[in-house]
Amino acid sequence: MFLQNSNSSSKIVSGAWTIKEITQQSINNILASMVERLPYLIAGIIVLFIFWLLSKIIRSIFWSASGRTKLDKRLRILFSRLIVVFIF
Repeated sequence: MFLQNSNSSSKIVSGAWTIKEITQQSINNILASMVERLPYLIAGIIVLFIFWLLSKIIRSIFWSASGRTKLDKRLRILFSRLIVVFIF
């Protein structure tokens, strides 16, 4: 009976080590794939920032140019927001 308990406990310990190794391997694979994709993420953030900045610049140009017209202020706001959404 003692031999059975020893055998079953060694199976449990072996199973726990297997789970630990698989978990560590999975975490290492996730971290490696994140590092591989990091340049793409940074490039995406830079492109997003450039288009956000461009939309703000064009919005301010539109706002100053439309200030000289008799366009209703609510329409100016609407058009400026549409410009930002369209460019962004």
